[in-house]
Amino acid sequence: MKKIFCISIAAAVAVSPSPAHAQGAGIAFHVGTLGVGADIAAAFGSHFGLRSGFNFFPTDIDVTISDIPYQINFASPTFTFVLDLYLLGPLRLSGGGVFSTDDIVLAGEITEPVPINGTFYSPSQIGTLTGTILTSELSPYAGIGLGNPGRSKFGFFLDLGVVFHGTPVFTLEAVGGSANTLLQFQSDLAAEEQTIQSYLTDIIVYPVATIGFSIGLGGQRRRER
Repeated sequence: MKKIFCISIAAAVAVSPSPAHAQGAGIAFHVGTLGVGADIAAAFGSHFGLRSGFNFFPTDIDVTISDIPYQINFASPTFTFVLDLYLLGPLRLSGGGVFSTDDIVLAGEITEPVPINGTFYSPSQIGTLTGTILTSELSPYAGIGLGNPGRSKFGFFLDLGVVFHGTPVFTLEAVGGSANTLLQFQSDLAAEEQTIQSYLTDIIVYPVATIGFSIGLGGQRRRER
């Protein structure tokens, strides 16, 4: 995590407009499938821009998988670094990376007997049930968008794309239950883990849809000598 934090600071400094190079700068605030967050942006000429930002999920999501209720705690925060190529006005192609600082955690919310691999176990037998989804720490991003946060005094922007995080790896663990030491329970738990893994194996990308607004911070009026 320290490595990612250092990389994020270095990228933020790189994106910050220097007097001799950047023609504009801005700050943007957004919401979307990566959560809520903010970016700093710089424009270089009329066709290139750089953005560096962070995202976090302000809330968890309740889901049910194989008849077991979970609360999903998304990896948060994440850091994004993007190069924009403007093709026609505000229309752009974007490419970069997303850094994750944590794994996605599924916290079981067991209040009544639930089936694990078809066998029902009570909350006291299961104890604390936790699933973890591991993906790449650094994942490439590609997308398209509208808006130029580095050049607009005030404007709105849109991003649509995908994060290529690779094949997720799922683990499932139960701690503190009365059945945790039973071979049958451990066998059922391992089978349940494989079932959920089979659901995730083909999910190698994460969709990105983000909207937001930007505020210009000014730009270079003349090139320094």
